[in-house]
Amino acid sequence: MATGRGGRHEQRVLAGCAALLNACAFYISIFATDDCSSQNPAFRCTDNGLLAMLGLPWAGLACAVSAALAVAIRWRGGWVWCGLPVGALVYVAGLAGTLGVMTS
Repeated sequence: MATGRGGRHEQRVLAGCAALLNACAFYISIFATDDCSSQNPAFRCTDNGLLAMLGLPWAGLACAVSAALAVAIRWRGGWVWCGLPVGALVYVAGLAGTLGVMTS
């Protein structure tokens, strides 16, 4: 049951949505390497590119949770919802970085 200061149910729903988005990004990134060959030396075809493509969404999620909690603790005494916009921006930046690697 929600408590008015950020219930556990809402937090679980948001975490589940983020994990689902990460799983979709992981699934799509598998197909980003279909045209890799010696004639197409794209960054996504290298070991570092693969690591970045698979790790950025999860690192972005971890940084987003940390940023949201830090803002919430700093400004509103632990109210998680005030840190949500900052966390969302950090998370979207991680997904945008992944998209950048996929299209490189």
